[in-house]
Amino acid sequence: MCKIRSYYSDNGQLISSLMRKNMKMMGLLVSVFLGLSASAMAAGDVEAGKTKSASCGACHGADGNSMIDINPKLAGQHASYLVKQLKEFKVDVDALIDTNNLKKDEAVFNVLREYIKASKKIRFDGDGYTEAWEKEAKKRGLSNNKTAPEALKALVSKKSIALYKEMGVMNKIEIEARYEIKLEEYTKRLQIESRVLGDISRNHVVPTAIIYQNTLLENTKNLKEIFGGEYKNIAKEQIELIMIISNHITEINSLVIKMEAQRAKANKHSGLKSAEEYCSKVKPFFEQIRYHCDKLETMVDDNLWPLTKYRELLFTK
Repeated sequence: MCKIRSYYSDNGQLISSLMRKNMKMMGLLVSVFLGLSASAMAAGDVEAGKTKSASCGACHGADGNSMIDINPKLAGQHASYLVKQLKEFKVDVDALIDTNNLKKDEAVFNVLREYIKASKKIRFDGDGYTEAWEKEAKKRGLSNNKTAPEALKALVSKKSIALYKEMGVMNKIEIEARYEIKLEEYTKRLQIESRVLGDISRNHVVPTAIIYQNTLLENTKNLKEIFGGEYKNIAKEQIELIMIISNHITEINSLVIKMEAQRAKANKHSGLKSAEEYCSKVKPFFEQIRYHCDKLETMVDDNLWPLTKYRELLFTK
């Protein structure tokens, strides 16, 4: 905010004047500018919105302000963007006042009206979390970067570099350096997560599943000794469970080995190439391994399971 004050300290009192005299007008126009009509807001479901955005908070922060630098802010653009927009807004308003001899309020209304028209391409009154918006955005020619390596490229785009240079925030070399740091941070995070996942899977989940499987095998053996040939019917569920557990154990071990092989290949590269390799070749194994671990969690005896189960996280106080 100090940077914003410094930019406007030599540019008259427009901003403070607008805030004092035109707050209600600006609030109304900004609401229209964002496409948030009163009827649309009334029709919204706050609780549904909280539910949908819960998963977003894990990375982007509960209030949209991520504490992790690599994760973008959802609560609003960074100061540089706001400063640039305010400067351009002032220039446009002053131009109308000077050339068309308009009063300040009229100039503000005219500029905001043009902004509303210009922003039509990015405004959407539907549910932004649905596939409908994704299709609509594509039709409008808007970008849709679904991975961090893709999204981070925007940091070193010509527009971004020009913006940061204009605002005196960073020069081209500094921007490129930060870009490389963010790529490395992303890669290291996935590398650590991959190693932790492999460790938990092999040293905690699989051994526990084998212990429980041995318990079932011992139980099946005892049933066979007592009931003879009839044990297959009596121990049918135990036998099926033993087979299911074996399949999950096999899949976990196989997937961890494949993940480690892909990680070794990704580690041979650096920068963007390494980040892309981790994103497309290593990260997909996370969900696959987790699937089998989650299945075992629902089967293995609570007394044996070494980790906190989901239901315990949700319901145990």
